[in-house]
Amino acid sequence: MNAVVEVPEISSSIILEDIPEDILPKPVGWRMLIEPIRVEERTKGGLYLPDQAKQAKEYLRYIGYVRAQGELCYRHHKFADPATGLLGAPWCAVGQWIVFNQHEGQEVQVRGPNGKPIKLRLINDDAVLAVAPNPEALLIYV
Repeated sequence: MNAVVEVPEISSSIILEDIPEDILPKPVGWRMLIEPIRVEERTKGGLYLPDQAKQAKEYLRYIGYVRAQGELCYRHHKFADPATGLLGAPWCAVGQWIVFNQHEGQEVQVRGPNGKPIKLRLINDDAVLAVAPNPEALLIYV
C-alpha cells in the first residue's frame, strides 16, 4: 500500500515532497524524522532563480516538517515536571513545523517516487528549538 502523506501548503516558495510512507525510515527511541524545507530553484515559468534570491531564503534549511517520531519521544524523565514527576506535553508533534540547530542530527536520503533523492534528518526530541506555525514568518540570522 502506497500511502502518501498530505503536506499542508505554506507558500509557493516552500517545497515539501509527497513521500510514500512505506519508503520513510522509521525513527526509533527518542528520535524524530524531519524533512527540511527546500527552496525552489526555478520560477513557475521555468526561469532559474539567481543565487542571491536563493540565499535570501537560506535560513529555511533549519526549519523542518516533522514526518515521524519514535515511540519514546518526550517520555524521558527530563521532560517531567520536577515538582510532580509527571510528564508534560510534547514539545512538538507529527505534522508540525519546527526550528532546529543547523548541525543537528544525521542526514539520510531516500529515493523518491521519481527516482530523485530526498534529504531528511533524524534528530533527537530535545533538539527542537521552537515550533514554527508559519515558517516563512521567521527571520533567522545564521
